Amino acid sequence: RVGKEVAGMLRGPNPHLAVEWVTKMKMGGIVMDCEETFSMEMQEFGVKAVAVGMRVAMALKMFEGVTEGADGSEETDRKERFYLALWLLGLRESKAFTKKKKEVPLSEVVVMESLKLRNKDAESVVRTHSNIDGTRDVIFDNLKTFTRTEAGLKIRSIGKDYDIVFIVAAVEDALKQQNSGDIDEGAVAESVAEKCKEAFSRVRDEFELVDRKDSVGNPWELKPVLDGKEVMKAVGMEKPGPLLKQWIEKTVEWQFEFPGMDKAQCEAKLKDSSRT
Repeated sequence: RVGKEVAGMLRGPNPHLAVEWVTKMKMGGIVMDCEETFSMEMQEFGVKAVAVGMRVAMALKMFEGVTEGADGSEETDRKERFYLALWLLGLRESKAFTKKKKEVPLSEVVVMESLKLRNKDAESVVRTHSNIDGTRDVIFDNLKTFTRTEAGLKIRSIGKDYDIVFIVAAVEDALKQQNSGDIDEGAVAESVAEKCKEAFSRVRDEFELVDRKDSVGNPWELKPVLDGKEVMKAVGMEKPGPLLKQWIEKTVEWQFEFPGMDKAQCEAKLKDSSRT
């Protein structure tokens, strides 16, 4: 029941007000069933993150047309997971143990066991949180200089919700640079939106990495141009081994670096590289 209420709040028109109310009532730790870990400082950070994230989403025209109660909509699911990832940002480095004594991210336990939401909701939040540092390092620390290959590999590792990860990473980074206490949410959101617009422009327009229509050309759909046997033949490997995976990953790198590379070109590069 709690999970349904939380999902409804995040899917609704004012997720920031809902999260703020839960925090002011000091119910965040109770709702998430982790009072000892989910400190008020973490909860208040989550409130700011959701408020800024909502402004950024509006600036970028995300979730337009999403209406409250549209349970079957993929965009509604994305909206819920976006705000859930922002709300739980303070927990992203915390760990917990499952009933089977396996160590997992605490956010996974919160989403699945405390809120009783779907496995794919937990997977989305964990994937978003786990890719924040890498996205910051690859994309936002090198906003004007990241390469097509770097962006392609990063997006490929995230999946089609890469835009959510980009925004959450930028929101966290911006908030951590602010002094504690009250912040100018509008100014922070404007700065984050501009950074994200530039990142998306380079990825979508300059590099033509992402097709908004979700064609098979997107990084997360990209398959190695050569299969394992073809790679082994090109590099002279008789049996599969640890190096095979590295060679296959190298071919994927080349596919981003040299768009349209065919099998023959890839085989030639593999032969040259294996000699050196």
